Amino acid sequence: MSRVRVVSRAELGDERVARFEGRDHGAAVSFFLTRFAPGTGPGQHVHPYEETFVLESGQATFTGDRLSG
Repeated sequence: MSRVRVVSRAELGDERVARFEGRDHGAAVSFFLTRFAPGTGPGQHVHPYEETFVLESGQATFTGDRLSG
């Protein structure tokens, strides 16, 4: 049976951006919790990995492209 550890939001960062790096906690997943004011947020960018988004409220615009390699 594996151990369970609860990680508080306060351990992950400030009120606007919290970052959970799985490798730091023995987990296979990493994620960000972010809060942005309307009309703000990150500009277009790319990552060498897939992303999953969960929108709790409001709306967002995403541009996606799957690159074959």
